Amino acid sequence: MLFVPDLTLNDLARTGRPLQLHCRTCGHEANADPIALGLKLSTKVRRIQRAIRCQECHSYQVDALPTAVPPTVARPHDLARDRA
Repeated sequence: MLFVPDLTLNDLARTGRPLQLHCRTCGHEANADPIALGLKLSTKVRRIQRAIRCQECHSYQVDALPTAVPPTVARPHDLARDRA
């Protein structure tokens, strides 16, 4: 299990950050909306890793990590490239 900072689903939802999910069994990867998981928003991200299953192989060996940056935030170099 990977180290995950003490974040809650509410922390991620407030900042618009999805969870990155990675199955250690089959390698399947996905992003999940913290609210759509149907869990209490006070749930710690590190606790979710024990309860979530892979959609492909149904394994419980899934790492759940917060994304580093909300997907709607443009990075400065992206903006410069778009202007060119």
